[in-house]
Amino acid sequence: EALVRWRHQERGLLPPSEFIPLAEQSGLIVPLGYWVIFRALKDMQALREQGLAPLHMAINLSFRQFQDSQLLPTLNRLIEEH
Repeated sequence: EALVRWRHQERGLLPPSEFIPLAEQSGLIVPLGYWVIFRALKDMQALREQGLAPLHMAINLSFRQFQDSQLLPTLNRLIEEH
């Protein structure tokens, strides 16, 4: 499972409950979701290159992510890149 955390310079590691609502309100939740997917796929690729067997990945997406018209094209592109 891909989990997002914010490593804040002053407050340390912040759980999603402390920044996801702000991301939702500010409209940054969709780009954040794409970054999480990108990073998870990049990490999976690195593990494969080290010889590990292919993995299954679970990623939680915001409802707004599912409303984004670019969700499927972006997922396809990210998967093809990795």
